[in-house]
Amino acid sequence: MNGLIDYAGLFPPAQLDMLTSVRNYASYRTSEYNWMLGRFIVPVGRLSEFEQALAGTVPPTAAGEYRISALLSPCSTPEIEVIQAFNERHAQREHGPWVIDSVEIKVSTPDQIAESCRLLPKSLASYFEFPLAAPRQFVEEIAAADARAKIRTGGVTADLIPPANEIAGFMQHCLTCLVPFKATAGLHHPIRSIHPLTYQKDSPSSTMHGFLNVFLGAAFMKFGLPVNEVVQLLQEENAPSFTFEDSGVFWLSHRLDTPQLQFARQTLAISFGSCSFEEPIFDLKDLKLL
Repeated sequence: MNGLIDYAGLFPPAQLDMLTSVRNYASYRTSEYNWMLGRFIVPVGRLSEFEQALAGTVPPTAAGEYRISALLSPCSTPEIEVIQAFNERHAQREHGPWVIDSVEIKVSTPDQIAESCRLLPKSLASYFEFPLAAPRQFVEEIAAADARAKIRTGGVTADLIPPANEIAGFMQHCLTCLVPFKATAGLHHPIRSIHPLTYQKDSPSSTMHGFLNVFLGAAFMKFGLPVNEVVQLLQEENAPSFTFEDSGVFWLSHRLDTPQLQFARQTLAISFGSCSFEEPIFDLKDLKLL
């Protein structure tokens, strides 16, 4: 779970205002579980609003860099210039610098990947989200550009939740092409299960993917678990089927040791965006995993 959760409080279903989201992130940075926290997610078009919120935020006490992942349009030179200017302004911030070191771009055609990477500074990790209907060509283009992939694993309506075989297929392409990936949306809960899709009282419910299913599925795939069994793992709804020890993790009779998990996290399954940082923690506590 180290650095696994990128905080996306600005986005549905939470959709918090900017000041609340920034204050939450600063608070999480000093919390008991700050080791799970990754980047703050913000659209480039809201960076001015973000900077205003920083001015109204109590300075955090945690030392070190505050990392941001910015959402931008494909092949957008003006937005890239905004990112560069932001980093220049905040490099010397007194209470720990805020730095955009990652960008996330939604593309509709493979050629947008190469063109976007040509314009982006090499210092930025670049994640590309693309249609899952034909992932291979997109992943190959991402590999050629030395970039990273992004998969949407849910949403506020049931039709936005991809089936397990599509997620497994996406991960297989990433593994074959040596492309790291991140996930976003619908991964608030550790284990696949039925939950309301939003925080509204009248929200419909649906079966949502679990973040342990997804990230352990990727790790087991990296170390040889066949795709059909990865699909079964992604569909696993029985929490006791996962057993954690200091030296590794079991899913049924399959085992990965801790160095294998670390390697999979570093080279394949990077992080996931969540509009809640606390909900995953509460659920892990309920499962006695924290």
